[in-house]
Amino acid sequence: MSDIFQFQVGSGATALRYSLRKQGDGLSIAVEGGRSHIGSVAVVIDKKIKVITGNGHKDDFLVRPIAEEIGSMVPGTLVVMAGFHLDNITPGEIESVLEHNREGLRRLREYLVDFF
Repeated sequence: MSDIFQFQVGSGATALRYSLRKQGDGLSIAVEGGRSHIGSVAVVIDKKIKVITGNGHKDDFLVRPIAEEIGSMVPGTLVVMAGFHLDNITPGEIESVLEHNREGLRRLREYLVDFF
């Protein structure tokens, strides 16, 4: 199995891109979309989750569910970083991003079942 795995969920302005990289017994996951940046980071060490979100950012809504679900699947440290920005985002677009992240999480779980 490759050390790097990438996929995209959705298309257009609300699409999310996922990149995974195995690092020893740990894993890093990057989630990006819209105007990409790093707005929030979650770290899972010894099954304890720490989320750090930059001032004015709301990207924790992307990293937290991934950290909570995937953290128990990774024997080492899990790092999840995310950034999504879309000017004048509508409630419908927000729901689309949330749905894409739920689908992304489903794909992550499916892929990681046999990863470690």
